[in-house]
Amino acid sequence: LRPVSSNGTQVTVPQVPAFLAVYASEIDGLIHEQGPDGPDVGPLLAAYDLHLGRLVQAVADAGLGDRTAFMLTADHGVSRWKASVMPALVEAIAATGLRPEVVTVGRSPAPETDIVLTSNGVRMSNVYLRNAAAGDDGRAAVRRAAERVGHIPNVFDEGDLRRLRASDKLGDMALEAEPPYHFSLLDDGKDRGSHGSTFEQSVPVVLAGAGIRRRRRPLDGASLVDVAPTIAMLLGADPPADSQGRAMHRAVDLSVVRGRGLSGRS
Repeated sequence: LRPVSSNGTQVTVPQVPAFLAVYASEIDGLIHEQGPDGPDVGPLLAAYDLHLGRLVQAVADAGLGDRTAFMLTADHGVSRWKASVMPALVEAIAATGLRPEVVTVGRSPAPETDIVLTSNGVRMSNVYLRNAAAGDDGRAAVRRAAERVGHIPNVFDEGDLRRLRASDKLGDMALEAEPPYHFSLLDDGKDRGSHGSTFEQSVPVVLAGAGIRRRRRPLDGASLVDVAPTIAMLLGADPPADSQGRAMHRAVDLSVVRGRGLSGRS
């Protein structure tokens, strides 16, 4: 086997690996900088498509095509952001008589601040209620302010955040802006891209190759947490002990998987 680059180091693997992960990192930084419609996004995606085709062809040339399954996915989506709602939100909260403050990374709020808003999430702002705002009246004031400002369709309270399995450090409430609006203090009108809200939860999952059933319709209900159990099934291994998802059985023909050397389990 020929040496390959592994994080910049040339290594020679002793045998054809049972599992190979290929991660394309450049697209994330580029879309953050230019937005999803940036001038360099299309050419980079075309280059990825070319390299993916080369990989599939290399597998076939090595005589492994009838034993290899491919999975293509992403860890999150992306939304365009351009116009900030934060100044209007601060003004609307102040109009209720409460004292708001936007806190950025490395800063602490003033002792007299009633409502702390974070801006570093861009697509989402975490809200911390203190002093006169601690309690239901504070929550109601934030909701009224969000409605007055507009472009903030989702206001999550502590119960909503628990259902989303969010960290308990994310505050008493969380606000989401609809694209292309955001909570950043950077408001220069330039198109950028970001993620971190429920608007960016949907991602593609494409399965192809040995043992994958041909389907024209999507797998309803499939999720990223199902990726690891599905890979384990294709490899004939038990799913991770702490796995939250389930294998995508409807996408896999186990009789083909077992017959072609992967001996997948159900």
